[in-house]
Amino acid sequence: MSYQFFINYSYLIVEPNSRNAIVIDPAWELEKITKLLKKNNAKLRAILLTHSHYDHTNLVPTLSEAMQPDVFLSQKEINASGFRCERLHAINDNDSLSLGGLSFRCLLTPPGHTTGSMCFHLGNSLFTGDTLFTEAVVSA
Repeated sequence: MSYQFFINYSYLIVEPNSRNAIVIDPAWELEKITKLLKKNNAKLRAILLTHSHYDHTNLVPTLSEAMQPDVFLSQKEINASGFRCERLHAINDNDSLSLGGLSFRCLLTPPGHTTGSMCFHLGNSLFTGDTLFTEAVVSA
């Protein structure tokens, strides 16, 4: 599937002391992610998924096979979508994740983009996936 018609945001977060990395919604551009990991001398420890749509999960199998990170997705989304992958961990609303020296708060946001949409709060940042669309408006 071509990604030229999709506008997606993936985020790579590197904890400066441990050099552990977390990627959120790895959709496209594997080379950019791997180059950034190498440039930062970082090891991918986890993948956080805001939801299970292909344009947010496309690189999960490739990254999982190459780097063996843990993958986190809401239990509601797993149940609704049937999404499966290696090292998949179910998370729930208000769970706290301590990953690579970083602490994330998991915030379930239904009814939202999907049944089990999840946002991730880290410090002063909130990673929303498609809960908020910054490039387009989708109408029903």
